[in-house]
Amino acid sequence: MGKTSKVRSSFEEYTHLLKEYIKKYHKLPLKKEVYADKPLGVWCCTQKYLYRKGKLDPAKIKLLKPTGLLDTGMYNFQVRVRAIDAFYQKYNRFPFQNEIVRGKPLGWWWYQLQEQIWRYSLSDTEMEYLEQTVPYMIKLGRNKDLNQYWEWIDLLKEYQAETGRIFPKTREIYKGKQLGAWYIRQKQKGKQGKLTENQKDILASVGFIFPASSKNIEQETSCIE
Repeated sequence: MGKTSKVRSSFEEYTHLLKEYIKKYHKLPLKKEVYADKPLGVWCCTQKYLYRKGKLDPAKIKLLKPTGLLDTGMYNFQVRVRAIDAFYQKYNRFPFQNEIVRGKPLGWWWYQLQEQIWRYSLSDTEMEYLEQTVPYMIKLGRNKDLNQYWEWIDLLKEYQAETGRIFPKTREIYKGKQLGAWYIRQKQKGKQGKLTENQKDILASVGFIFPASSKNIEQETSCIE
């Protein structure tokens, strides 16, 4: 057997071990991990390095593609999404931020994912994966920035129904809450570009308008017609 054949045979052997490892543990091996008495972790790191440098030949790339090794970021993303989804389906809730499940920081994974969904920082590939597998996560992630809004919005709706006014005066207190001050803060944030699109939409639904000028804010406390 020639040198080239030996190298190909060795590569195929490691690829087979990698697939076997992933099937068994549902993850990629760590850098120093040994499997079946082989330095599988080191071998994987070497292949990723060669791939990034453009030194891995097409035949080897084709063999490794199904394992997710060459697209580690996306592979890990999918693993984490599936883990979060399994938790949600079992407990009908998402993990708390510091919650550890079977040694995995599931809470932190969800916190990061929610943040990425909210900030629209996911790649097109990642977003497509969510849309195809767990679309409910997108909706819940988008609402992250509204978590503290609902109490105020509900209070404002009660105020509108009770007083017939659209908005409270600057220093007006309603049911023990500084509703007027909260209203002014939202107006200021809107003009400064500090509100998300979700926040703007929900505020617009209760009558908010974000003028370019800060003058005469209190003049908008006109009665509901």
